[in-house]
Amino acid sequence: MVTPQGSSFYWKVLEGNTQDIATLPDLVKELKSRFGLTKCHLIFDRGMVSGEHLDLLEVQGLTYLSAMDKDEMACHPLFHQFVPEPACKDDYEQMLAL
Repeated sequence: MVTPQGSSFYWKVLEGNTQDIATLPDLVKELKSRFGLTKCHLIFDRGMVSGEHLDLLEVQGLTYLSAMDKDEMACHPLFHQFVPEPACKDDYEQMLAL
């Protein structure tokens, strides 16, 4: 974790062979409990993305930045807000650019 000024103040090393997808819910609980966070922006890779996790973050009022697979993007409600037409393999990049 870093402060808004970019200074590191917390990190956690997980056990080996821990799947990324299994870490997010407990991490959110720990950060809220330990630091009393009410506002936090999480950045993670696509290994931690699932619809359930994104819903959890949104319910908790936390924002995030992550890479997502095409299938995950197309299923996310925010995607439909900005891209109301169905995108297909041939035009999804153009639709995202709009």
